Amino acid sequence: MAPWTHLHVWPNGNAYPCCMTHMDQPIGNARKDKLYDIWNNETMRKLRLDMLEGKFNSLCNRCFELDKSGSNSLRKHMNRTFTTHDNVVESTKEDGTVDKFNMAYMDIRFSNICNLKCRSCGPHLSSGWYEDHKKLYPSSQGEFPKIDHATDDPETLWSQLVPALEYTEEIYFAGGEPLIMEEHYRILKWLIENNRTDVRIRYNTNFSKLKFKSDDVIELWKKFPSVSIGASLDAMGQRGEYMRKGQKWAEVVSNRERLIQEVPHVEFFVSSTYSLMNSLHLPDFHKEWLEKGYIDKHSFNINILTEPRAYNLQILPHEVKVLVEQKIENHINWLQETYGNMEYGHEGYKHDNAESVINHWRSAVKFMYTKERSDELPHFFERNNKVDIIRNEKFFDTFPELDVLRRKYSSNRL
Repeated sequence: MAPWTHLHVWPNGNAYPCCMTHMDQPIGNARKDKLYDIWNNETMRKLRLDMLEGKFNSLCNRCFELDKSGSNSLRKHMNRTFTTHDNVVESTKEDGTVDKFNMAYMDIRFSNICNLKCRSCGPHLSSGWYEDHKKLYPSSQGEFPKIDHATDDPETLWSQLVPALEYTEEIYFAGGEPLIMEEHYRILKWLIENNRTDVRIRYNTNFSKLKFKSDDVIELWKKFPSVSIGASLDAMGQRGEYMRKGQKWAEVVSNRERLIQEVPHVEFFVSSTYSLMNSLHLPDFHKEWLEKGYIDKHSFNINILTEPRAYNLQILPHEVKVLVEQKIENHINWLQETYGNMEYGHEGYKHDNAESVINHWRSAVKFMYTKERSDELPHFFERNNKVDIIRNEKFFDTFPELDVLRRKYSSNRL
């Protein structure tokens, strides 16, 4: 449903059919073109026609890859959420044009402003990464600014979005870091002032800051009945602070406790990026937050990292993959013992359990084994060691459970 209900814009202005399209496949740029013109340009029209005819389109490759492993792709989410827009699909003309600029789902990354520099991220989505990127790739200096904005004139973009705000159904805020962006607060206040608090508000946030200048986002969330927060948290304590540089774990925990107390209606779930780095730790993090009551049995999403390739689970050596699989299986056993297996009661209803989350874990194992790419392990050491030097950090001091990688790498080099 995405090409009929959505258009996605990155901090550099590049527009895409959705956020899962590869960066190197933009279909337009909001700095040069109006959103409506991109909505019906040649690439979008072809994508719609390919979908209607059941043809593969490379713009959707990442969702196809995730679907094959059984993971929950954005394609599935869009199809579940926007089924009521079949009439828009039916309005598609022979050349793929859709006259109505139907932004039922809005996801505009207004800038790359971010207070963290996560290990698996980069300067295009984090202004905090800028200086480290220059040190990591000296030849890249001057290729792009520290702070990128989706348009050169924010008011021009705002004038295009206001008409869409009148009928949009769901807004997804991500970044950069949306909770420290001016545009985010401008939209929420517009919705409140114009009686559009019925809009579903969703976030992907690093969950480090709940206050921005004079605004306390919790006070605004109290106005909206449907708010869903996906907190990008990959690990606990020093491991979390390593993977998401600039994070203070104690503040994350404090923010979670404040949400529970002040806005219990707000849906909260952890959205973890699963990679080589936290491959043996993520089950422990999941279990601890369940036990502390910070999340419930359904509130944990696993986003399998595909890029940067240096952190992809598939480059783990086979013996380490076996360790990861064993760790996950032990965790699944604990989940089943704690929350029950998937069974049908005498009335035919499924028991309330953690089966959907268990399927995420199993999909991660399947994805990990899908390709044998252990020959790419040197890329991890090459990239990660350079970043360690820049940040004065030591990966294996923080993740001692993965020291087997260092031993394996050293023996291969010998």
